[in-house]
Amino acid sequence: MKLEIVDDYYLFFTNDIGYLDDDLSEENVSEFLKRVFLAISDIYEIDLFGFFQVDIHIDKKIGAYIEISKKDEYISYGKKIDTKVSLIIDNFYLKTKDVSKIINYHPIYYDNDYYYVSTDSVENLFDLLEFCDIEYKNLDLKTLYI
Repeated sequence: MKLEIVDDYYLFFTNDIGYLDDDLSEENVSEFLKRVFLAISDIYEIDLFGFFQVDIHIDKKIGAYIEISKKDEYISYGKKIDTKVSLIIDNFYLKTKDVSKIINYHPIYYDNDYYYVSTDSVENLFDLLEFCDIEYKNLDLKTLYI
């Protein structure tokens, strides 16, 4: 788990997506978010309240990045937190400046002096996580032909 905070914007990463593995029902997503908000409260001692936009980026090989942005101080009756949720299921990318670290994986993409490989192209992600950063948002990448 990892949490980054900028003003009223929270970026939370977890690889514990067991509730979302096979079933993205409203009940499972709700239980998953409950666990995320409890982790933020218990581990980082941050009590969130109000209305939040929550974007959940999921890659089943790595985990999920949860973007939480506060929209309003409004609290509904009986609820401390209210959310509007978006699910984005896609492959993440591994990003590096050293193309030699990912040369054995194809296709390789590039943009702004960085090289990328999709997590879908990598069998054992742990081999590359030491050398690469994870990029979870959809990028406008160009294919590198080697």
